[in-house]
Amino acid sequence: SISTEADVCRQNRPKLLVVSVMNARGVYDADSMGSSDPYVKLGFNTTPLGERYRTACKYQTRFPVWNERYLLRVPEDPECSAVVFTVWDKDTFTSHDFLGSAAISLDEIPLDGQVADVDLDIKGRITPDAAGEVCWIHPRAPSDLGKLRVQISEVGDAESEAILKTLRVGRLTRGEGTALARSVHVA
Repeated sequence: SISTEADVCRQNRPKLLVVSVMNARGVYDADSMGSSDPYVKLGFNTTPLGERYRTACKYQTRFPVWNERYLLRVPEDPECSAVVFTVWDKDTFTSHDFLGSAAISLDEIPLDGQVADVDLDIKGRITPDAAGEVCWIHPRAPSDLGKLRVQISEVGDAESEAILKTLRVGRLTRGEGTALARSVHVA
């Protein structure tokens, strides 16, 4: 059979990812008290908004620490090209404020099971094709919106089916995350 370029690309991309949203540094202070109440929405560039995962909200800080781990199945959609993170400020009485966005291309994720530990620049504007939504930041926001630290690793084909039998896709509990890390990253 003849393989197309898209077929080869799909064969050389991860099928299952472990994504850890670790922390952020220097997020925009959207609240009048000089801080924010940040949380992160994450998914793929093709993930519908209602199906994206969301971290816990961290109150009154510009330096939130989440340490939350997610198991994500990479869609077979050829348009799926990146893991997208949008950072938001939770507001009680008004709509939540967009604080910035970041993305990592699937091509940048190591396919050998190694963990990519990256500091992503939080950007003020992301196009709808990358975020799935149009996000505008406050016009008085500084050009440096901070950094988002994430860790991403691929789960090999041999392990992925066994893991999916015992774990659900989505946010992992501390125990599930520890068991997964041991089974995937420890020889």
